[in-house]
Amino acid sequence: MLKKNIIFMGISQIVNYLFPLILIPYLIRILGLDLYGVYIIFQVIIFFGLLITTYSYNIIGVKQISNNLHNTNQIKMIFNDILSTKIVLFVIVFSLFSFLPFYIDEIMPFKLEFFFILLNILGYALFPNWYLQGLGRFKELMIINIIYKSLQFFLIILFVKSSSDFLLLNIIYGVIPLLMAIHSLKLAHVQKISFITKNIIKELRDNFRTFLSLLFRNSNSSLVILFIGLNFHLETVAIVGALEKIVKAVRSMFDPIFSVVFQHINIKDKKQNKFFYIDKMVLFGIVFGFIFMILFNTFQKEISLMVFDKYSESYNHIFSIFSIMPLLLILTNIFGIQTLITYNYENKYNNIMVISFIITLCFIVIFRNSIDSLILSLPFVEGFILILTYIYYKRIKKHENCIRT
Repeated sequence: MLKKNIIFMGISQIVNYLFPLILIPYLIRILGLDLYGVYIIFQVIIFFGLLITTYSYNIIGVKQISNNLHNTNQIKMIFNDILSTKIVLFVIVFSLFSFLPFYIDEIMPFKLEFFFILLNILGYALFPNWYLQGLGRFKELMIINIIYKSLQFFLIILFVKSSSDFLLLNIIYGVIPLLMAIHSLKLAHVQKISFITKNIIKELRDNFRTFLSLLFRNSNSSLVILFIGLNFHLETVAIVGALEKIVKAVRSMFDPIFSVVFQHINIKDKKQNKFFYIDKMVLFGIVFGFIFMILFNTFQKEISLMVFDKYSESYNHIFSIFSIMPLLLILTNIFGIQTLITYNYENKYNNIMVISFIITLCFIVIFRNSIDSLILSLPFVEGFILILTYIYYKRIKKHENCIRT
């Protein structure tokens, strides 16, 4: 069953990230680097909105559902409280983000496009992927992803033909996730949601530290790219943003394993050696990361011509910096979420993420005029996270080995 679920999530993830990878060079050619730079700023802002509305439930929600598989009533309560909390968070995010086009010069001419793409946040706020993952319904997740990500991809290819179709592009990105969420909620047999104020407040309070951890964890690179987008030429953010998308897509190849193993090792009262799975992920991640690093540096000219339709030696050091990122991201996920969160070290994980975020802010303040230093901050901060999470990983593993012996 574990292998079958990994296959389901693997197919789902291929659809999730293969289509966006194909779309990167297509959209750059259609929109041009400057307009693609605006699109990258949109994507970064939406990403922050998703981080807030998700509120750590892609991790905590899976864990709570997995821990209560034999308690149907408890699962219903968890589902209702989490979904109602996410809806409230979306209302807050939408209200705040609606003012951004009036204050950010780069997106001011594209107010209508921006409001349509905000629907993307609502779609993913309603999307109960955490619920389906917690129940182990990975096949359904795969089918839903294939249907709607394919629909999104082909609509863009068929109808977005020039820069004048930028509005249509953002409508597609905003509406399709909303349709996907509605379909998923029907599969989950959701009829109504009760907004219980005390439960929502409890959810926000109880999961706040984990939310902050994941917010800081996932916002480091996005914050740097947003700063670059608002302070440097749009062509620069287009190039950096495109490479970051490639790196995230490559790292996400591990998401099927992460999702399935995390659900599996968090099933309550399940007797198993959790580090058997964690250590296998570490070994596979190291091999995969080094292979990517070598290939990405070896073929950077070919990748540059394919993605940007041009090559410049000034890109070489940027490619080299980004080449190490998948290895670092994979390992920090294993040592952090898969290990620290699984073994209830949320406070330690939170402390590491807060410090890493402060380091990112320091880089931005100190090196705000140096694009190279800002990009270099990405592997530096990720390396810092890796060292600290690895230390806790070794401590937890030693403790678990002592218990078993």
